[in-house]
Amino acid sequence: VHARYPLRRHAMAWALCRSARVIAVSPELRTFALGLGVPSERIAVIPNGVDSELFQARGRDAGCARFQVQPGCRILVSVGTLSKLKGHLRVVQALAGLVERGFDAYLLIVGAECSCEPEYVHSIRRLACELNIQSRVRLLGSLTPELVAEAMSCADVLCLASEREGCPNV
Repeated sequence: VHARYPLRRHAMAWALCRSARVIAVSPELRTFALGLGVPSERIAVIPNGVDSELFQARGRDAGCARFQVQPGCRILVSVGTLSKLKGHLRVVQALAGLVERGFDAYLLIVGAECSCEPEYVHSIRRLACELNIQSRVRLLGSLTPELVAEAMSCADVLCLASEREGCPNV
């Protein structure tokens, strides 16, 4: 996205071409760096890592109890900083659509408030109220990795509604 702007693209090329090593988190970003003129021997692709011991399938009952949702309902989970780019408002709207269609569904949003967008959390709450689903939306804040794994384990649907992601951790 930033490369669409000529000055930003020039600045990225200048910095990357002068770097001793460029680490890309995906083959696509490696290709992007090559396109900016970085020699291939200075680019390494190292994907984001996941602790597979922690993030694995497990029972959902403990998570449902911890996050105060009924085990028999449908649970959507959205994980990411509370920022407009992460698309949580779209997920709130999707939840409203499910509830309108008769689904007993809840949304767990995991993520810290973004210091550059402190009003965004209020936007989420306001939209949930406008759609009359505020009791079905849980803003869990920043959680430890163990609790993120627990929240994800009770999900029927994991929602990644970001406007853009390079190689998302979630």
